[in-house]
Amino acid sequence: MNHSVVCVVPPYYRLIESKNNRITPAIHYATQVLSNAGIKVTLVNGDYADENISYSDRYSIYCNSWLFKERYKSDLSVFEKTIDEVMKYDPSTVIISAGDVLIPTVEIGNAQSCAIIAEGIKRRNKNIRCIGYGHMLKYAESNLLNNLDFIITSECEDLLVDIVLGNNSALNCVNDHWLFDLDRLPILTTDNISQKIIKYDFDYIMSMRGCQYKCNFCLQSTMRNFTSTLSVENFKKNLIYRIKDIGLTNFYFADMVFLPKNDSRKEEMISMLIDIKKQYPSFKWCCEERTNNLIENDYLQFREAGCYHIKFGVEALEQKMLKTFGKKTSIENINKSFLYAKQAGLETTAYVLIGCPGFSDEDYKKMFPLFCNLQATNYVINISVPYCGTALYQQVFNDLQRNGIYKNEEGLCHLSTEMPKVWGISIETIQK
Repeated sequence: MNHSVVCVVPPYYRLIESKNNRITPAIHYATQVLSNAGIKVTLVNGDYADENISYSDRYSIYCNSWLFKERYKSDLSVFEKTIDEVMKYDPSTVIISAGDVLIPTVEIGNAQSCAIIAEGIKRRNKNIRCIGYGHMLKYAESNLLNNLDFIITSECEDLLVDIVLGNNSALNCVNDHWLFDLDRLPILTTDNISQKIIKYDFDYIMSMRGCQYKCNFCLQSTMRNFTSTLSVENFKKNLIYRIKDIGLTNFYFADMVFLPKNDSRKEEMISMLIDIKKQYPSFKWCCEERTNNLIENDYLQFREAGCYHIKFGVEALEQKMLKTFGKKTSIENINKSFLYAKQAGLETTAYVLIGCPGFSDEDYKKMFPLFCNLQATNYVINISVPYCGTALYQQVFNDLQRNGIYKNEEGLCHLSTEMPKVWGISIETIQK
């Protein structure tokens, strides 16, 4: 049998008049692994839009988040356009993402979007095999899985070829399977992607997977409670490919935490990045870090290695709230991180998480000037969504049921207008 595979990212931000041109890493790796195995494969990004459609600002996304439910109910036209694109390639198998196991949030598609795509494909050709791929499927309602012939809720690159070829027909799902040796992974290329690649939308790159910390709002530690790393040599090969073959010099290191504390490879990694910076002077990067990870000299080394921006998961500036979130940092660490970064000439982002059990609207009003005092370059405001399976979800389960507005996270994002009702956050605070 000749296998033709389409990997598809369902529309998500397109439902609220925005877009996401970045190819999320899990589905991209799936595409690349199949291509390298000689299987005909195409990646279709249902969230893609050309340069004429701009990215919505976060407050607009918040105001428009009601559109998710409306369009799931009554306007599936964006989904139908994605299915039209998929069917152009006459696939025998379609792999549909439902979130991303490497960046596990609720803001990269969900089980409901996956189910709509699968139902539409089966309606047009019931013989096409539909594979659901994403962490959101683990907690999905059973009716959302009806049109999926195979379900993957963990990493699967080493199993994917056999799954597509049907060599393990006794299985219908893969859960809790994780890669230890990331050096077996291929370099991600621009091949096999149906939409036009704009190089600055190809900036996501990862040097490691997993996170050793256990923040109670994050799925990472409940899914993959260990870290695996690319060797420094292979991470360099990935960077050089994108610099030389794509012409990209601005990177976003999308690891959950770039270079964990006391990690023995930190010095080797920084040395390698400094070498690339010397060879390609326009090379630069931003990354995500924890406020208890770096010492003062690290910031200067980051700057020398091409770093221009660090994104910190601050979440809160109240010590009891940090403890409730399981952050294992302190207000002092947070303030020092932003001070040292500023002294080193680095831009900063402060991630703020609104909504924590045991705290009120007044607590956030009191924290507002403290966030301002960080003098971050950017602030990213998220409204806390208790992911199914996390400690936070268990902690507030009864409140979620009582409010009756939250079911398996479907249709919600970190800017949903519904979540402030759970936390008792006022419109005034949200607007501020």
